[in-house]
This record gives sequence, C-alpha cells and structure tokens, in this order.
Amino acid sequence: MCFKASADKNDPGALQNEAIEKQLREDKKRLQREIKILLLGAGESGKSTILKQMKMIYANGFNDQDRKQFKVTIFSNLVNAFHTILQAMEELEEPFEKPANNKYVEWITSEPEIDTSQPFPREFEEAFRNLWLDSGVQRAISRGNEYALHDNLS
Repeated sequence: MCFKASADKNDPGALQNEAIEKQLREDKKRLQREIKILLLGAGESGKSTILKQMKMIYANGFNDQDRKQFKVTIFSNLVNAFHTILQAMEELEEPFEKPANNKYVEWITSEPEIDTSQPFPREFEEAFRNLWLDSGVQRAISRGNEYALHDNLS
C-alpha cells in the first residue's frame, strides 16, 4: 500500500508546494465553470455589442469605471460623427437650416476631449441636439452614401 506522506509543517519547500497545489486545484475548478466564446465578424458588425449585452444580462451590469469610460467613448464618437457630417456639408454645399448653428462648427472641429473624471459638457449636449435637429444636417446624413458616413448614423 502507498500512503501519501504528510507535508512536514517545518519544511518551507513542502509548504510552498502545498500552496501551489491548492492554487492549481482552485484554478482547475474555476476554469471548468468558465465558458469561452469566439466571436467572428467584420468590423462594426456588433461583436463588442454582444459582449456588452451579455455582461449586462449575466454579470450584473457595468461598474462605475465602465460607465465613466463609456461616457468618454460616446462623447468622442459624437464629436467624430458630427465632424464627418460637417465636412460633408461643406463639400456637398449643404447649408444649415438655422444659421445660428454655425457657431457649433468651431466647437466640433476643435476636436474636444473629456476624461473619465469630467462630466459630459452641457454646452456640447446643446450643440449635438441643435445640430441633429437641423434639417441641413439631416439632408447631409441622408446623402451619407456620397461620403464616408458611419453606418450607425444613417
């Protein structure tokens, strides 16, 4: 009969070995419960969106740091999208319905950024809303096939 020799409580090597063995057993149990998914698809086809939805549904949503980072990403996407639209309006010779919206062009083209600690700038919220509601902007968006307008804006 074979018996497992008990670890000598005074032997540092044996104690270290036991700790490593314990960690390996815990890792094995954790990996057995883990599900891995490979998502394939063209750029902008929704792979990240699926992962975010799964996190919301199955992993108790997003923490505060995630939300702060999304705010930065959303702001950047809005600035970039309106920058593209404003350039297209100029090339397509599509004027604003409301000339007062011209004041927002400089704001958008200055490529502003925010970081995770900053609130969403209220003046840009107003700019985005007014530009979006402008029929000249909407006409440029409807002509998105004539320039590189991102799919989620058309």
